Amino acid sequence: PQANMSTTNDPESQQQQQQHDRCITSLTEGVNKNPHIRLMISAMEKAGCPVGDSFFSCSPCTERVAGYFDKDKGIVLCENYPVTKSVSHGTVVHEMIHAFDTCRARASYDNLVHHACTEIRAAMLSGDCHWWREVARGKPLPFINHFGDCVRRRA
Repeated sequence: PQANMSTTNDPESQQQQQQHDRCITSLTEGVNKNPHIRLMISAMEKAGCPVGDSFFSCSPCTERVAGYFDKDKGIVLCENYPVTKSVSHGTVVHEMIHAFDTCRARASYDNLVHHACTEIRAAMLSGDCHWWREVARGKPLPFINHFGDCVRRRA
């Protein structure tokens, strides 16, 4: 993961630096230790798409999202969106599925069918719709059709 913030003395810059440092720490731990992230990195490399340290980064984001995948930048975690380590790692797994689809299937986000397909796959395979994540989001947990409803909502 890339770390590239400068250090200054004003409180806002110090807060931004702390957010960046927390993000880098969580991202580095996930990339090195999380079995789901490690599995996705291995799958990407087997598909012919090497994943180096520059593939992962932390950056301030203007939208309120935990992170995103960009085919040119790789996976970016939004450092100004405070999340738990679990959410941070889950976001990386979700975005790794998009990266894998772009690598292996040449998914194009300009093609709405490709975009829908990769969002459905990411919602299903990343654990986004696991019942405990839904409870953590404050969603009431219906016992019938929970998974399908969640995938439709998140994709």
